[in-house]
Amino acid sequence: MKKTKAWMAGFLLLVFVFQMAFGALVFADDTDMPEPAGAPNIAVVNGPVFEVEAGKENEVEVQVRNLSSSLANSILVMPKLQEVGDNPMTITLKSPSNNISSISGNASRKLTFLVNVDPLAEAKTYAVDVEFSFFNNDQVHYSTSSTIYFKVTNYAVGNTRVTLSDITLSPSTLEAGE
Repeated sequence: MKKTKAWMAGFLLLVFVFQMAFGALVFADDTDMPEPAGAPNIAVVNGPVFEVEAGKENEVEVQVRNLSSSLANSILVMPKLQEVGDNPMTITLKSPSNNISSISGNASRKLTFLVNVDPLAEAKTYAVDVEFSFFNNDQVHYSTSSTIYFKVTNYAVGNTRVTLSDITLSPSTLEAGE
């Protein structure tokens, strides 16, 4: 009986030593760490050409979509005109801030841009880059950009008419030879 107890104690001691020595190696890859969050990808998915009228404040609604399965947080939206020098418009977001709190993976949000176009703007298409700056769940920073186009229509330019309402001639009558 003493030999059996000694063998049993030795066996349990051996198992305990193996667990301590090799337990860390066996379970080193099996951690409870979450998977990395991944890279969100945000883009404007409608358009890309939107018609705006000169001399007016135009509301343009765009659909913004997270094309990945990863969550995007703290999204900053920045519309930037490509031709700054001769661009007759200003673009702002209708909301009071340029921030979107988050967009889930494969989800969409609607944004409304206010596009003010100069009354004498040339009727042509202007390119605008919509830049997005955001973070994933691991607080890794990302940025993406989409190009949209505003086609300016101007019904006033080229349709201007001059009307005379009164003419005074001096002298009041003209005779041939004078």
